[in-house]
Amino acid sequence: MPKAFRYIGKSLERLDATDKICGRARYVEDMQRAGLLVGKLYTSEKAHARVRIDKEKALAIPGVVAVFTHADVPQNPYNSNQWFPGAKTDEDEYLLHETARHVGDRIALVVATTGEAAERGCHALKVTYEEQPAVIGLDQAMESSGQAKPATQLAFEKTLACGDIEKGFHQARHLIETRVTSPKIHHAAIENHSCLAEIDPFGTLVVWSPCQVVFQVQHIVAKAIGWPYHQVRVVKTIIGGSFGGKGIPILEPLCAFAAATLKQPVRIVMDRKDSIAATRVRNATRQQIRTGVDDTGKIVARELSVAFDGGAYLTNAAAIAMAFGKKAFRLYQIENQHYTGSTYYTHTTPGGACRGYGSPQLHAVSEINIDQAAKQWEWTR
Repeated sequence: MPKAFRYIGKSLERLDATDKICGRARYVEDMQRAGLLVGKLYTSEKAHARVRIDKEKALAIPGVVAVFTHADVPQNPYNSNQWFPGAKTDEDEYLLHETARHVGDRIALVVATTGEAAERGCHALKVTYEEQPAVIGLDQAMESSGQAKPATQLAFEKTLACGDIEKGFHQARHLIETRVTSPKIHHAAIENHSCLAEIDPFGTLVVWSPCQVVFQVQHIVAKAIGWPYHQVRVVKTIIGGSFGGKGIPILEPLCAFAAATLKQPVRIVMDRKDSIAATRVRNATRQQIRTGVDDTGKIVARELSVAFDGGAYLTNAAAIAMAFGKKAFRLYQIENQHYTGSTYYTHTTPGGACRGYGSPQLHAVSEINIDQAAKQWEWTR
């Protein structure tokens, strides 16, 4: 008698499918609370600048409850890509920044009773930029003397290897070299980044977010605002698309701080412009791959050098380079292989997870190279 399986061979309905189809699903933007306040981010218009903000006129706008700048928030540095307490990573982000390091950087938050008042408050802010030299793209980052960070633009570098790369290339009859670049890409989820935070009747700070990693959000929120873990609870709401873009806390720490400070529920919803400029993107890359093939068509050596545009903050500088490197060793059995990944700071939107976490960039160049190798080997047979 065939074994009855619980899932295999059965048509299963997604738990949230009917609600989504019928329009009953509730996203963060649909949530309502008594006394709900609306937060609106003010993001930098400059790639690199010291910022001074006069908020007097904004606070005079009817309905504006508070305006927060760098001087008003806890000065607790954090790394939004830190997954758990105790992880050894440099921390260079703050809730709001006094020096903007990319267009779209968080420099102020206006909180008001309505979205219209918050919008008017942002327009009433008097922002003065003292522009600094900016490093845009990998060309400038790799050549720069260190305008974004002291001494060097290099944020992270790591080498992974197996076998004897020189011996492998010595055995090769054919050498095939390929150079490819890949651009930054934004996820463009239908639901823009959003968050709602409130204090419940027990004094717990509750954060409602369409995040992918609730405990990472809890960790970053607690660290950034200086609250104990047991007083921070994160609820994962229905996600209107992420593709990795909602895998790193962006709004959650700041929204939580505003709710905890004002003792009222606060919701922040980004518009499309800020979701693209002020969140995370796929890391741009510059890749060079050299492959050695012997007379039988066997790959005897491969060398891969990759430069990553990490953006304005450390975030995933190490993670993307390491993920990329590990995946480079999995697809083919190559005895002699050498990989170097280098991530650079630039004054652009920081990098983060995006569909495959390095795989699309890696396999684009490696498969082009393999095709070229196969053709060259075939022509010389």
